[in-house]
Amino acid sequence: MDRTLQRNITVDITKIKPATDKSIPPRLCVVGIVPYESPVIGQHHPQMTIRSTKFEDRLPYVEQIRFSSIAQQGLLPSISFRAPSKLRDSLRSFMALGLPEVDYILARAPGVLPWDLNHPEIAQMFISYLAGVQGAVIVFPDAGGPWPRAFGDLRYIEDRQKNLRQCVQYFSSILADNYQIGLMDFVHSSTDLQQYIWSLQGADIGLCTWSGTHHNLARHGWRSAAASIGGFITNRHDLFSESIVGHYLPLGEGRHITPNRSTLLGAPSEAAIDPVLLEHCISMQVHARKDIAQVLSDPINRRPIGEWSIATVRLVKAIHQSLRRAADLFVFRPVKNIEAITFKTAIQMALAPFYNEGLLNGPGGSGEPEITTEALPDRDVPMLSADLAAQIQPWCRHISLKVVIKSGQQPIIQES
Repeated sequence: MDRTLQRNITVDITKIKPATDKSIPPRLCVVGIVPYESPVIGQHHPQMTIRSTKFEDRLPYVEQIRFSSIAQQGLLPSISFRAPSKLRDSLRSFMALGLPEVDYILARAPGVLPWDLNHPEIAQMFISYLAGVQGAVIVFPDAGGPWPRAFGDLRYIEDRQKNLRQCVQYFSSILADNYQIGLMDFVHSSTDLQQYIWSLQGADIGLCTWSGTHHNLARHGWRSAAASIGGFITNRHDLFSESIVGHYLPLGEGRHITPNRSTLLGAPSEAAIDPVLLEHCISMQVHARKDIAQVLSDPINRRPIGEWSIATVRLVKAIHQSLRRAADLFVFRPVKNIEAITFKTAIQMALAPFYNEGLLNGPGGSGEPEITTEALPDRDVPMLSADLAAQIQPWCRHISLKVVIKSGQQPIIQES
């Protein structure tokens, strides 16, 4: 009996719904700009919308969309567009890494291009949305654009370097205010590499880059290394407090590239890895025969340079966020000694998960973190204050924090 299916089957992506509740904040979020003329995703697929601004014709618009299937990739712009964007391929990278879903914060405005994230008025559009995803890893696939469609294309290199530098400058304070780390793709420089990297330092942002054979860089080097790193560290909960150096990441299928036979005549098959990039960038080497990459280094550009890895910064930010949540409970409390004692107890409870997991010890490397609190009932500016001295493990890095709560004002956390 012939059981051949005689009619076409269509898959309606409007039936694909996020697996988690919309009220649960994401651990990973992508920031990008879509063409103004493209369909508004939230209007056509409301079940994917987390939040959005009110849509008015010819005015800027922002929406936070939760993607949960590779079938939804057509809703995003790609590298083949007239204004190339890495947003679509980034979704492919996330799905290849096994992420069940990922949030995109997408802005649009008349005349704005995907790489215009370096414009102050565009960066301002994302502030309230980034404040709603505190503690998340934020990926900027199009920072440093316009990205070429092929790896190694150095056209517009000076403009791209300026765009990346300005993106780092504009978003560094926003990320710091929301306990987030950012990931951007590094724009390679053929001259003054060290000087250019110095101009990008001082922010909690990781600059991601590829290495490998010329053939494999042609297959994968055009993609967002930041997306692969961001998806990997958020999907691997067990690596929250561990270095990712040496780990392998699945990349998914790359481009089909015809091998260059010049290597048979003695041409080098692989470019040498610049030690400056290894020291200052999150570098990945594409495997010679498989669609995977190995992490070679994982620094974040926080000062002092070279002493902060992704895992260390994520842990410190999680501690800061826990302290802030504990301090928020005392903003409108009276400034009394009994409240100072209660404040100390609240901090101990907030830090207990880190201590119980062996991630936070006393300043000497053992015992509980040292916490001292006091009430300062000044007539003009009454306040509660707390000092924390501890050591984060397994890096044996000492941290000293001061929390100040001025009556009726937001708490301030300072590194001392």
